[in-house]
Amino acid sequence: MHLIRGAIAECDADAVILQDGTRLQADVIIFATGYQMHWGTQFDIKGRSGRTLKDAFDPAPFSYSGMMVPDYPNFFLPAGPYSHLTANHAIVSEQQVHYIVELLQTLVDEDASAFDVTQEACRTFVEDCDRELAKTTWVNSGTAHGYYRHQSGKVIMAIPRHNSQVWHEMRSPVLSDFHLTKRPDSQAAAPREKTPLAV
Repeated sequence: MHLIRGAIAECDADAVILQDGTRLQADVIIFATGYQMHWGTQFDIKGRSGRTLKDAFDPAPFSYSGMMVPDYPNFFLPAGPYSHLTANHAIVSEQQVHYIVELLQTLVDEDASAFDVTQEACRTFVEDCDRELAKTTWVNSGTAHGYYRHQSGKVIMAIPRHNSQVWHEMRSPVLSDFHLTKRPDSQAAAPREKTPLAV
């Protein structure tokens, strides 16, 4: 293992390409960008409409349940805007992974090709978070820059909810909050038996 310094220009199907042309073969890419919260805006990620994530996040990033953005089907942004608890984000990470698995299982069960969170569901989630954040010290403690405050001045890092509420909300997706794209010849699988969770 060794450290390679350089700026990323683009990603190929099986490699990362640096600005100086160096090609680094890769099976998996993990973005660990520290506290500069880009949330994917430094890459040319485009949604159904062709709009980039950078454009969608202007003037400030947002998400549904801290990890999904309307118009970007089958795209997850774990630890995204409005997802971090003040106590322990590792807990939220586990909940988000569980939620992602449940959504992927729904695709299998419904023999669907894509799911996309609705604009209305996302807007409702963001408005609720903003309303509750307005009562917190994150918003009411001056204008100092911090990792929790976006350059627009908006606090978008934290989710103003108790972990128990987040845990319950992440148990299973609210399917009415999504557009589900069925395959032309889809045949829904038999309902699966759910295993009770130990708490």
